[in-house]
Amino acid sequence: MTNNTLVKLCVKTKPDCKYDDVLKLLNKEYLVIEKCYSYLIQNEYDEDETLIGYQVEVMISSIDRFNTIEMKNACIEIAKIVTEKQTEVRRMSGFKQPPIGVLIEAFTPLVTSLVITQSKKWADYEYDDLMQMCYECIIRLKRKNYYIHKGLINKAFMNDVLLGIRKKRFVDKIDSLDMEVTDGENFTPMVELIEDSESLENMYNTVEISTKNRIMEAQKVLLIDLLGKRTYDQLIREYGNKYTTPWSRRKVWSLKKTLTDMGIDRKSFDYLKDV
Repeated sequence: MTNNTLVKLCVKTKPDCKYDDVLKLLNKEYLVIEKCYSYLIQNEYDEDETLIGYQVEVMISSIDRFNTIEMKNACIEIAKIVTEKQTEVRRMSGFKQPPIGVLIEAFTPLVTSLVITQSKKWADYEYDDLMQMCYECIIRLKRKNYYIHKGLINKAFMNDVLLGIRKKRFVDKIDSLDMEVTDGENFTPMVELIEDSESLENMYNTVEISTKNRIMEAQKVLLIDLLGKRTYDQLIREYGNKYTTPWSRRKVWSLKKTLTDMGIDRKSFDYLKDV
């Protein structure tokens, strides 16, 4: 299948322009374009978070049938959006993308690539299951009104895979709370890692996860993948009891550096809100 190559055409406008002026500018800049793949309106702010302008990004696909949005209508919609009064600071004012069927087809090469990578890494999943999971990930993001792009799909799919691994590997098989866990040096009864029944439920609940718990679960999955289950448990115990050791502080420092190098922070999990 031919890859969906996108060409970006940008236009900038001021926040205090009149509707007719903006529409005239857009019609002039995009005069020769009949249809586009998508458009995105980025807000621009100064250091005081004062709105200073908009950047309109129109994407044209190399595959004609993927260009489903009438450019004349898009110009009208964009002009209306950028001339409305902004009441809050936000990165985007609006966007429009093709229907879900086109998105699925357009991102199929990416889906295939991501699935091949994950199927080689994890024996827990069948190839077909990963394909379905990735497509469902795109559909879920579309339904929640996210602007779909490669980076978002990659991040969301990876977290879904890790969450599934967490459920498969770490949820059950606890015969007794007297079972001991270790960081490689010290052994500790499992019961000492759990302060109350609520903590136990938060650690092992995998059926119905609220928005907050879903984000916490995805973060936990990532940490377990990076640290290992035993090290993760030991760090939770030490920091939970507010009694850290040089070993745990070195581990946390190293973990922070790893996450920074990977470009992962709290905002990396925002796509899971209200999913």
